[in-house]
Amino acid sequence: MPKMSHLYYYKVKEIVKIVDGDTVDFRVDCGFELSIKIRLRLSKINAWESRTRNLKEKKLGLAAKARLKEICEEAMEQKALKISTTKKEKYGRYLGVIWAKGKSVNDQLVKEGHAHVYGGGARKKFGE
Repeated sequence: MPKMSHLYYYKVKEIVKIVDGDTVDFRVDCGFELSIKIRLRLSKINAWESRTRNLKEKKLGLAAKARLKEICEEAMEQKALKISTTKKEKYGRYLGVIWAKGKSVNDQLVKEGHAHVYGGGARKKFGE
């Protein structure tokens, strides 16, 4: 996966919601006893859709969501969950990387087959 410069690294205080296999709502620690809720879109990857009429794709999308939840919760228990962000994208979500125990969750999801590398533009259709 291509390298990118990260603007900020944040310690995660709370996993608010796993939206799907590549989007998560977090409460992050900004320092000075301040925290904010952000929606993070995992950058450079795209997971299969969990909200679709295609039942095969939906099954894969729900598996990606469940795996992302499992990784994040395990790292939270060990106080080893951080995120890094680059910028906001067109839908207002921050683009970034989730770090669990010092390793990229984005890369892990691709390696495990729950997502594929995505560089923008037209998304890969299921089955391609």
